[in-house]
Amino acid sequence: MATVLFAFAHPDDETLAAGAAIAEHVDAGHDVHLLWMTRGENSTVLDYLNGVGTSAWWGVVHDPAAEGYTPLDSVDIGVARIAEATAAVRILTSGLGTVTLHEGFLSDGGLHQVNAEAAILAVTDEAAPGSAPVRLKGHTWLPQLDAHPDHIAVGAAIKALAQADPARFGDRRHYLLPGYWSDPDLTLVAEAVAKVDSTRQLVRGKA
Repeated sequence: MATVLFAFAHPDDETLAAGAAIAEHVDAGHDVHLLWMTRGENSTVLDYLNGVGTSAWWGVVHDPAAEGYTPLDSVDIGVARIAEATAAVRILTSGLGTVTLHEGFLSDGGLHQVNAEAAILAVTDEAAPGSAPVRLKGHTWLPQLDAHPDHIAVGAAIKALAQADPARFGDRRHYLLPGYWSDPDLTLVAEAVAKVDSTRQLVRGKA
């Protein structure tokens, strides 16, 4: 049974970038694991929910007092994001099988490649002890295709691990958030395979 590890920087990255792929692997009976490097606790959404600034998504200014909630802190938003992402993954895979969830507890907004590599290795050693192969999936490593440095750190970690130990990590895939699907710089990805299915999921192959 194949062991598959999806590694993403923040809660919700996995659903937005690779939700269909997660469901497909679970449905195929694979041993699927998901690693969130951070809890996304430094999201700009925190300010919007606390009434600072206006989100382009919903176009209003929140007022915690008027809306009946206490202003949130970074711990609150991290807990909420993990809970939301956990629920999303459970719904994605409902009736198909299970996904084992892991957290790296690294710093949101300050993620470094070396720390991402260590977190991935810790999960793979637990999920597939010894030198058993693990199929790695996560963000791209190309800054031209993703503007978030945390995403790039995870993508670079996946690429580096595959290059250092191709027998174990040679099967890797990199995914983009939907906002980048129409980026003309996608031509920078060599030997890529693009697939858009009925869920509008675009998959970019390894390069």
